[in-house]
Amino acid sequence: MDEYKRNSTWYWRGKTLDWLFTDTEEGFQDELKENPTDKSLLWYKDNPIKYQLNSDGFRLPYDLTKEKGNVFLGCSFTFGIGVHYEKTWAHLLHEKIGGGKYWNLGCSGAGFQTTFRMLYNYYNKIKINNIFLHLPFNYRYEVFIEKGTKVFDRSQDYQNELTHGRWATISPQQEEYMKPLGFLNEEWSKVYANDLNNHNYVQTNLLAIYGLAQELNVPLYYVGEFPIVSDKDNNDIPSRARDEHPSPQYHQRLAEHFYQLYNNQNTFRSKRLI
Repeated sequence: MDEYKRNSTWYWRGKTLDWLFTDTEEGFQDELKENPTDKSLLWYKDNPIKYQLNSDGFRLPYDLTKEKGNVFLGCSFTFGIGVHYEKTWAHLLHEKIGGGKYWNLGCSGAGFQTTFRMLYNYYNKIKINNIFLHLPFNYRYEVFIEKGTKVFDRSQDYQNELTHGRWATISPQQEEYMKPLGFLNEEWSKVYANDLNNHNYVQTNLLAIYGLAQELNVPLYYVGEFPIVSDKDNNDIPSRARDEHPSPQYHQRLAEHFYQLYNNQNTFRSKRLI
């Protein structure tokens, strides 16, 4: 499987998958062999996850239409890798507040630029009541790689030439997002890791998202880093995701936090311009 298929839900659009990205069957079976009595793993064995993707590659049971609803933006935490659809924070929050359709535009591996691009590319296909944004990782950048560029396949230890151009996430703090772009040297990694560059990048894209929300006259609710705590002593099953992503309990707590922001009308406001 080439890099594009492994890391793009666009390739799998319109399909329903049993495994996706970091949530692999091989990884799950290895975990089960190491922990054969783990109640959560056994629960997933009896209650497998299905990733249903719509015609645009989003984890939605229906296509985007000109109907009002709540928009949810973010990375794999929002998309819901490793957890069931109905246990994602976005789905739980939407059930609490209602208000039409459920528009989850979350993308695995996304940073602020990807998130803005998703909103900008698709906002005219839907109508929006509220925008909820959760992005816990600041140091993720997006670049477009042209056809013919040599990149590393994450599953292999050699370079392949891209047969088509694609967007890619890079991050100086997460090695798995640097490897595909083997042509980025250590000096460029330092540039991306620079705090001032990152602050400028985050603020610029946050303000772009905020500005679009203002143009649409809809509120924007934003949560960045949110504490991940151990759920090992929690009696709820499952008490973990099927892979290394946050647990269903994390999603529950995050949904409650967003719900408080929503009830208090504690929206994102620009406090400082660059």
